[in-house]
Amino acid sequence: MPSSQMCGRAHEELMIARRAHRGGSGSSERFTLTNSLDRRTTCSKRVARQLDRDTKKLRCDWWETETASVIMDLARARAFHVVLCGLAEIIRETGDPLWVIGGTTATQAHAVAWEWLDAGIDPREVTGWLRAGCWDPRAARSMVEEGLSPLGLIDDDGEPLDWVEGSTGDLVPLAMAVADLHITAGQAVKTVVRRTLVA
Repeated sequence: MPSSQMCGRAHEELMIARRAHRGGSGSSERFTLTNSLDRRTTCSKRVARQLDRDTKKLRCDWWETETASVIMDLARARAFHVVLCGLAEIIRETGDPLWVIGGTTATQAHAVAWEWLDAGIDPREVTGWLRAGCWDPRAARSMVEEGLSPLGLIDDDGEPLDWVEGSTGDLVPLAMAVADLHITAGQAVKTVVRRTLVA
Protein backbone atom coordinates (compact mmCIF):
# COMPACT_ATOMS: atom_id res chain seq x y z
CA MET A 1 0.00 0.00 0.00
CA PRO A 2 1.46 3.43 -0.94
CA SER A 3 2.38 5.65 2.00
CA SER A 4 -0.21 8.29 1.02
CA GLN A 5 -2.96 5.67 1.25
CA MET A 6 -1.61 4.47 4.60
CA CYS A 7 -1.63 8.05 5.94
CA GLY A 8 -5.16 8.61 4.65
CA ARG A 9 -6.32 5.31 6.15
CA ALA A 10 -4.68 6.14 9.48
CA HIS A 11 -6.33 9.58 9.48
CA GLU A 12 -9.73 8.04 8.72
CA GLU A 13 -9.32 5.50 11.54
CA LEU A 14 -8.27 8.27 13.91
CA MET A 15 -11.39 10.30 13.02
CA ILE A 16 -13.61 7.23 13.57
CA ALA A 17 -11.96 6.59 16.93
CA ARG A 18 -12.45 10.23 17.95
CA ARG A 19 -16.14 10.17 16.98
CA ALA A 20 -16.62 6.92 18.90
CA HIS A 21 -14.87 8.41 21.93
CA ARG A 22 -16.97 11.61 21.81
CA GLY A 23 -20.11 9.54 21.45
CA GLY A 24 -19.80 8.60 25.11
CA SER A 25 -20.40 4.90 24.59
CA GLY A 26 -19.53 4.32 28.24
CA SER A 27 -16.69 2.04 27.25
CA SER A 28 -13.70 2.00 29.54
CA GLU A 29 -11.45 1.92 26.50
CA ARG A 30 -10.34 5.52 26.11
CA PHE A 31 -8.86 6.00 22.69
CA THR A 32 -7.97 3.31 20.21
CA LEU A 33 -5.81 3.20 17.16
CA THR A 34 -5.28 0.44 14.69
CA ASN A 35 -1.66 -0.65 14.51
CA SER A 36 0.04 -1.93 11.38
CA LEU A 37 -1.20 -5.47 12.08
CA ASP A 38 -4.83 -4.27 12.28
CA ARG A 39 -5.15 -5.19 15.95
CA ARG A 40 -7.14 -2.74 18.04
CA THR A 41 -4.90 -1.40 20.79
CA THR A 42 -5.42 1.46 23.21
CA CYS A 43 -2.95 4.27 22.73
CA SER A 44 -1.78 4.06 26.34
CA LYS A 45 -0.99 0.33 25.94
CA ARG A 46 1.05 1.06 22.83
CA VAL A 47 3.01 3.71 24.73
CA ALA A 48 3.65 1.30 27.62
CA ARG A 49 4.84 -1.40 25.21
CA GLN A 50 7.17 1.07 23.50
CA LEU A 51 8.60 2.14 26.86
CA ASP A 52 9.20 -1.51 27.75
CA ARG A 53 10.93 -2.12 24.40
CA ASP A 54 13.12 0.95 24.90
CA THR A 55 13.98 -0.18 28.43
CA LYS A 56 15.19 -3.57 27.20
CA LYS A 57 17.01 -2.17 24.18
CA LEU A 58 18.77 0.64 26.06
CA ARG A 59 19.21 -1.25 29.37
CA CYS A 60 17.83 1.60 31.44
CA ASP A 61 14.67 2.40 33.40
CA TRP A 62 11.60 3.40 31.37
CA TRP A 63 11.54 6.95 32.79
CA GLU A 64 15.09 7.48 31.48
CA THR A 65 14.22 6.67 27.85
CA GLU A 66 13.93 9.18 25.03
CA THR A 67 10.30 8.08 24.57
CA ALA A 68 9.52 9.06 28.17
CA SER A 69 11.20 12.44 27.61
CA VAL A 70 9.13 13.06 24.48
CA ILE A 71 5.93 12.14 26.33
CA MET A 72 6.76 14.57 29.13
CA ASP A 73 7.57 17.32 26.63
CA LEU A 74 4.26 16.70 24.84
CA ALA A 75 2.36 16.96 28.10
CA ARG A 76 4.09 20.22 29.01
CA ALA A 77 3.50 21.75 25.57
CA ARG A 78 -0.24 20.98 25.41
CA ALA A 79 -1.30 24.45 24.20
CA PHE A 80 1.22 24.35 21.35
CA HIS A 81 0.02 20.92 20.24
CA VAL A 82 -3.62 21.99 20.34
CA VAL A 83 -2.77 24.87 17.98
CA LEU A 84 -0.58 22.70 15.74
CA CYS A 85 -3.37 20.11 15.44
CA GLY A 86 -5.80 22.90 14.65
CA LEU A 87 -3.57 24.22 11.88
CA ALA A 88 -3.28 20.73 10.40
CA GLU A 89 -7.06 20.30 10.59
CA ILE A 90 -7.71 23.53 8.70
CA ILE A 91 -5.05 22.69 6.10
CA ARG A 92 -6.79 19.35 5.52
CA GLU A 93 -10.17 21.08 5.23
CA THR A 94 -9.04 23.85 2.90
CA GLY A 95 -6.21 22.12 1.06
CA ASP A 96 -4.40 25.47 1.31
CA PRO A 97 -1.32 25.40 3.56
CA LEU A 98 -0.09 28.68 2.04
CA TRP A 99 -3.14 30.51 3.43
CA VAL A 100 -3.01 28.80 6.83
CA ILE A 101 0.75 28.83 7.58
CA GLY A 102 2.39 30.59 4.63
CA GLY A 103 4.07 27.45 3.30
CA THR A 104 4.18 23.69 3.49
CA THR A 105 6.83 22.84 6.06
CA ALA A 106 6.48 21.73 9.66
CA THR A 107 8.94 24.49 10.57
CA GLN A 108 6.54 27.09 9.18
CA ALA A 109 3.63 25.47 11.05
CA HIS A 110 5.70 25.56 14.25
CA ALA A 111 6.38 29.29 13.83
CA VAL A 112 2.73 30.11 13.04
CA ALA A 113 1.49 28.06 16.01
CA TRP A 114 3.68 30.17 18.28
CA GLU A 115 2.40 33.37 16.64
CA TRP A 116 -1.15 32.38 17.68
CA LEU A 117 0.00 31.57 21.21
CA ASP A 118 2.12 34.73 21.51
CA ALA A 119 -0.91 36.80 20.46
CA GLY A 120 -2.75 35.38 23.46
CA ILE A 121 -5.38 33.51 21.47
CA ASP A 122 -7.05 30.60 23.26
CA PRO A 123 -5.55 27.49 21.59
CA ARG A 124 -9.01 25.92 21.32
CA GLU A 125 -10.25 28.90 19.29
CA VAL A 126 -7.58 28.97 16.57
CA THR A 127 -9.56 26.69 14.24
CA GLY A 128 -12.63 28.87 14.75
CA TRP A 129 -10.72 32.03 13.83
CA LEU A 130 -9.36 30.35 10.71
CA ARG A 131 -12.82 29.05 9.72
CA ALA A 132 -14.12 32.59 10.21
CA GLY A 133 -11.47 33.73 7.70
CA CYS A 134 -8.94 35.28 10.08
CA TRP A 135 -5.44 34.11 9.17
CA ASP A 136 -3.65 36.77 11.27
CA PRO A 137 -3.28 36.15 15.03
CA ARG A 138 -2.87 39.90 15.70
CA ALA A 139 -6.17 40.61 13.93
CA ALA A 140 -7.82 37.86 15.98
CA ARG A 141 -6.41 39.48 19.14
CA SER A 142 -7.84 42.87 18.13
CA MET A 143 -11.27 41.28 17.62
CA VAL A 144 -11.04 39.53 21.00
CA GLU A 145 -10.25 42.90 22.59
CA GLU A 146 -13.39 44.30 20.96
CA GLY A 147 -15.46 41.46 22.43
CA LEU A 148 -15.72 39.17 19.40
CA SER A 149 -15.11 35.45 19.39
CA PRO A 150 -15.03 32.99 16.51
CA LEU A 151 -18.22 31.36 17.78
CA GLY A 152 -20.05 34.60 17.06
CA LEU A 153 -18.61 34.79 13.55
CA ILE A 154 -19.33 31.29 12.20
CA ASP A 155 -22.46 29.17 11.94
CA ASP A 156 -22.97 25.62 13.20
CA ASP A 157 -21.31 24.26 10.05
CA GLY A 158 -18.19 26.39 10.57
CA GLU A 159 -19.05 28.82 7.77
CA PRO A 160 -18.64 32.60 8.17
CA LEU A 161 -21.87 34.42 9.11
CA ASP A 162 -20.89 37.89 7.95
CA TRP A 163 -19.48 38.93 4.58
CA VAL A 164 -18.22 42.36 3.55
CA GLU A 165 -16.78 43.88 0.41
CA GLY A 166 -13.04 43.32 0.10
CA SER A 167 -10.45 45.49 -1.67
CA THR A 168 -11.22 43.89 -5.05
CA GLY A 169 -14.97 44.34 -4.69
CA ASP A 170 -15.55 40.66 -3.94
CA LEU A 171 -17.34 39.58 -0.80
CA VAL A 172 -14.99 38.20 1.86
CA PRO A 173 -15.64 36.89 5.37
CA LEU A 174 -15.76 39.65 7.98
CA ALA A 175 -12.80 38.26 9.95
CA MET A 176 -10.74 38.05 6.76
CA ALA A 177 -11.48 41.71 6.06
CA VAL A 178 -10.06 42.55 9.50
CA ALA A 179 -7.00 40.33 8.92
CA ASP A 180 -6.44 41.93 5.50
CA LEU A 181 -6.75 45.42 7.10
CA HIS A 182 -9.80 46.38 4.98
CA ILE A 183 -11.82 47.14 8.11
CA THR A 184 -11.01 47.56 11.79
CA ALA A 185 -12.07 45.26 14.60
CA GLY A 186 -14.39 48.04 15.77
CA GLN A 187 -16.11 48.12 12.38
CA ALA A 188 -16.43 44.34 12.53
CA VAL A 189 -18.26 44.64 15.86
CA LYS A 190 -20.74 47.10 14.31
CA THR A 191 -21.44 44.64 11.48
CA VAL A 192 -22.06 41.79 13.92
CA VAL A 193 -24.32 44.00 16.07
CA ARG A 194 -26.38 44.99 13.01
CA ARG A 195 -26.81 41.32 12.09
CA THR A 196 -27.90 40.33 15.58
CA LEU A 197 -30.39 43.23 15.76
CA VAL A 198 -31.97 42.16 12.47
CA ALA A 199 -32.22 38.52 13.63
